[in-house]
Amino acid sequence: MPSDRRRHAQALTWVLLGGILVVLTTMALVPAPVRAGLALAVPPLGLAATLVGIRLHRHRGIGWWLVAIMTTSWGGAAVATQLGYASTSIVDACVWTGQVAGGAFIALVFTRRTDGKEPKRPGQVYDLGVMLLVFGLGVLQLLGHTGGGELRAAAGIDVLVMAFLVRYLASRRSIPVAAWLLLSGAFLGLVFDILGTVQGVRMPPPGDELQVLWAAGVLLQGVAALHPSMNRVVGPDAVAPRRRSSAALLGLLPLVVIPLGLWTTAAAMGADPLPSWTYLVISCLVAGLCLLRATVVLRYGEHLAEHDPLTDELNQLGLDHRYRMLPMAGSPELYLLDLDCFQEVNDTHGHDAGDELLQQVAQRLRSVLSPGDQLARLGGDEFAVLRPRPLPAGRGPALEDLLLGAFTDPFVVQGSPVRVATSVGIAGTQPGTLLRAPFTELFTQADIALYAAKDAGGQRATRFESSLQTEILRRYTLQAEVRDLLLRHEPSAGHLEVHYQPLLDMASGEFTGAEALVRWQHPTRGLLYPDAFLDAVTDNALDAALDRSVLQVVVADMAAWRSQGAPERSVSVNLSRSSLENPDLATEILTTLADAGIPPHLVHVEITEHEQLETNGPAAASLAELAAAGITVDLDDYGIGYSSLDYLRRFPVHVLKLDRSVVQTVGSDDEALVSAVLAMAGALDLKVLAEGIETEDQHRRLVELGVDLGQGYLFSRPLSVRNYQQQFLGISEIGVDLAPGAPGAPGTPAVPVAAPPVAEGVVAGVVPEIDPEAPPAIALGA
Repeated sequence: MPSDRRRHAQALTWVLLGGILVVLTTMALVPAPVRAGLALAVPPLGLAATLVGIRLHRHRGIGWWLVAIMTTSWGGAAVATQLGYASTSIVDACVWTGQVAGGAFIALVFTRRTDGKEPKRPGQVYDLGVMLLVFGLGVLQLLGHTGGGELRAAAGIDVLVMAFLVRYLASRRSIPVAAWLLLSGAFLGLVFDILGTVQGVRMPPPGDELQVLWAAGVLLQGVAALHPSMNRVVGPDAVAPRRRSSAALLGLLPLVVIPLGLWTTAAAMGADPLPSWTYLVISCLVAGLCLLRATVVLRYGEHLAEHDPLTDELNQLGLDHRYRMLPMAGSPELYLLDLDCFQEVNDTHGHDAGDELLQQVAQRLRSVLSPGDQLARLGGDEFAVLRPRPLPAGRGPALEDLLLGAFTDPFVVQGSPVRVATSVGIAGTQPGTLLRAPFTELFTQADIALYAAKDAGGQRATRFESSLQTEILRRYTLQAEVRDLLLRHEPSAGHLEVHYQPLLDMASGEFTGAEALVRWQHPTRGLLYPDAFLDAVTDNALDAALDRSVLQVVVADMAAWRSQGAPERSVSVNLSRSSLENPDLATEILTTLADAGIPPHLVHVEITEHEQLETNGPAAASLAELAAAGITVDLDDYGIGYSSLDYLRRFPVHVLKLDRSVVQTVGSDDEALVSAVLAMAGALDLKVLAEGIETEDQHRRLVELGVDLGQGYLFSRPLSVRNYQQQFLGISEIGVDLAPGAPGAPGTPAVPVAAPPVAEGVVAGVVPEIDPEAPPAIALGA
């Protein structure tokens, strides 16, 4: 329901309830003749409100029509009483018709089918037994009355109905407003009927104070019909949303006191067709069934505490309990399983399909286990198997092979075949250990082994070794240090440095610019190359933060060079997919350049081909805006990724950077690949830059093929900012780095670098940095 309509409905409900309160107050205060006249106006008002609600809310079915019949019948009885026919069969017929209609309405509500998702409740057979006993006692009392006993029978029925309505309220949640109003009216009507029966009449005489209760019940039923939630009263969700089992158990308490209520009512009427011991026996039986119901609920709660509700296998708490029950001198083994690519099933087929798949996985795993093995689902797509003792060698296939083999055949989910695999981590009692390890220790070891299995590519089993724990600890430590470096900017985490690898014109040998490559000056491990920490950056979702930090360093360096009159040369910076998915990327980059006074045409941004981008997403818009401002877009690692022509057409790419693996094909039978790329680039008016040039033969052949630009160890390794600006920009002063005190930062003394001899075949004037042990450069995001 729209919020405006909901507010209007709530306001109207309060207005009507206020009107009812005024009417009831008036009826209670005025003399009996006036009260009798007002009572005659109540049935038409209640009936009119019910009919208007049926039409207004387009009610379908007979539910609210039964309420209309009930209101009409009781109104007829009231009118007949006012006209002096209180003791005739007309009043009895009207009242009984109303009660039948009310009973039919209650039966309709409680027999509506739900959508089948409501979970089964424990102890429902005991609930049914209690209700049958109570209802049977009411029927016996009804059948035992003779003569004027229909009044006492009606009182007994009223007590039964009230008890069941209380049971309904106690066992349900999210009850619609219309249902609350209708139930309130029904309670007032039942109290009115019981009190009238005690007085010995079906309808109190005209002007009686009890008519206030009756009028309130009829008017509340009319207001319920006018409320927008009236259709939910007879819908499936009127019965389906149950409370917790403990709350539902409390809902049985009203049924426990029904026998006492029936006996009290019969005693007040002056006659009872049943012996007193009948009520005592039924009360004891009902109380006994309630105790059994409580026991079932308690056991069910204990079961849920140690079992997964989806698969009904053990959960981690239950597995821990089973482990603690094993002999202390045993040698149990724990196998942790994590499904590979399960999230893709949820994303593709939906969560219902994912739940069905998990249930099938549990069944298949159970089928390969031996007696005594304990299967558990730990949550999500993680399972565990506890084997009390390993099988002797040669007694059958290893359990890890059985677990991996269980995923060989595809699963059939919602009629479609679905393939998933698993990784397994194994931990057990170490050889020579007299007592088994605590469960938490064994679980941690298996988790470390599982992490190693997934890190190795998945779909394999790995057994825990102490060296794995050392490696995992190193990775966790590195991830924490990366967060300190990029999020908290802690000086103790070291600082980032940017090195520059020159780019050259292949034909002329002229230096044209450089690519910015990030390094991490670690406080204890020294200078780290990207392959040592980029995984930790990605695991912490800090790729974009790293990109911003590198860009800030590069822009600061370029501003320092411009202030010292250095020749203008371009610098290429890498952008990760995380940065490219930022819709404000172009604005942030252009603002950074403008604040530093750097012309956009001096900056290249590189996107990597192996990170596929949406052609209609934020990346396309950002790159188009950057290109329009004069920034050149390079496509890095070309030849090892998607190689889509549509990719080149939709993004404003101006430079293709051939990956080193493609460049290595020069001079071999696969050289035609380079020629094909050059032909395509020429057709699309793109420049081609070859990465990883290491030999003079490669250089010469690439020039012959028509490659425009080159980059590689043949020309220069990546250089620190100090060496780069000295050797390529003619600046002897110190450049700018990310952190004060870093090499090359302002205030740090310059260290002169002796120029080594120029290697044969190297373009004149291009001097490699003295770093013979350094590995090949790895671009940010590679």
